[in-house]
Amino acid sequence: MLITTTGGKKHQRDIAMTVGSFMMQELLPKIRKCDVKIRIKNLDKHMVDGFCYDTEDPRVFDIEIHNDLMLFDFIRTLCHEFVHVKQFVLGEMEDLSSDRTRWKKRIYNEERIPYEKHPWEKEAFRLQEIYTRKIFEKNLV
Repeated sequence: MLITTTGGKKHQRDIAMTVGSFMMQELLPKIRKCDVKIRIKNLDKHMVDGFCYDTEDPRVFDIEIHNDLMLFDFIRTLCHEFVHVKQFVLGEMEDLSSDRTRWKKRIYNEERIPYEKHPWEKEAFRLQEIYTRKIFEKNLV
């Protein structure tokens, strides 16, 4: 497993490494081959806190996190995006096209369902709260 961080401030990169390592251990403890590149950058033009992209390689992922988030939101967003990494790695989710996603055995047209009702997002929103709380309870940051 390799996690790399770029952009942002040093303390943001350090937090991203700590959170990323924790999330991989929690969500994918048996996976040894999985590389995640975390880019901390300005995402104002996208009006989002973060993104997770799968790549051509099924075990390489890119996460982008907004560089202007408060600590709690920064950590919560990282947790959310690492849930998507888990979903991709375990084959629970697959991007089929820009507007079609396979979740478990069903194909969804993303444009027909509000973002927060996508089943993969429901899971990510639910788990982000659990893991954010664990990170703070364990004083990891």
